[in-house]
Amino acid sequence: GEDAVISVDVHNYSAQPRMRTVYMNFQENRQSQDVMIPAWNKATAVFNCKLRSAGAFPAEISIGEDQFPGDDRRWILVNARKYLTAGILAENQGTSASWKKALDAVGWIRTELMSPADLEGDLPYDAVLLAGWNGSSSLNLASKAVKKLLVICLPAEGSSLSNIYDLCPDTAQKEVKEKTELVLRRETSEKGFRLKIMQEKDDLFRLFAEGRYGDPSRGVFRARLAIQPSSLTPGEVLLAYDDGVPALARYSRNFYLWNMLLDRDSSNWPLQKEFVPFMAELILSARNTADAGNLADYLPGSRASFIFEQSVLEAD
Repeated sequence: GEDAVISVDVHNYSAQPRMRTVYMNFQENRQSQDVMIPAWNKATAVFNCKLRSAGAFPAEISIGEDQFPGDDRRWILVNARKYLTAGILAENQGTSASWKKALDAVGWIRTELMSPADLEGDLPYDAVLLAGWNGSSSLNLASKAVKKLLVICLPAEGSSLSNIYDLCPDTAQKEVKEKTELVLRRETSEKGFRLKIMQEKDDLFRLFAEGRYGDPSRGVFRARLAIQPSSLTPGEVLLAYDDGVPALARYSRNFYLWNMLLDRDSSNWPLQKEFVPFMAELILSARNTADAGNLADYLPGSRASFIFEQSVLEAD
């Protein structure tokens, strides 16, 4: 039921602007789009295709034939999967249980509980959600996140905030880590901490923009980890508490810091109607839609090949 977006770059290797019609055939659906291509430049046509079932489906892209017909046609395989997979580390049982219950309710996400020892493995998931992570296996997690794995991390109470920079090497400058060598402590409030959205135009909140799915900042929290906003540079804060303490921060497309305790004594947010669609949108908005390691360009007449990973060959 999800839409696939196919972007097509059309190049103009001449000194004059060119108008071209781009055609796309996909599952009995034929679309076309006119693009004006500047001289010695390129233009992009974008097609939306409805995926009605799981499987690998070919899409054919073409333009009208010109003096070099060999490069007027291209193909791509669109892979539609039945579901995404998520591994959940359950060191913080209240938060992990709320995550699992919400994702299981979505229908197109399959969840699996993990142990700390599993973090050193292959992590064959689209996403891992770490509830109570103490900094272990950071190198393995970071290597997977750089490729395609989505990591959502609630640090363990008593752990160091600097551990999060081991998961995002691009921002792990020495001076930043030295500033964040603080031990994370739990702090409580009888009045409660309330959330506010810091990046309303972010893709994460697009579903909630018109109000049909409620307000994702409606939860009240009686406990959280004490994190100063200045400690999170250069993270991008998406949700914060009313006093500015970050609740959800993004460090890259693949790594999120989560500071929302979800056990019954700490929060009522998992009981709100917005929680399930929020978790689904977090997985969707952050995931990589294509595995760059499996993509390749082939010219007409060349030999196409695909190298399988050893784990796939052994499973076969």
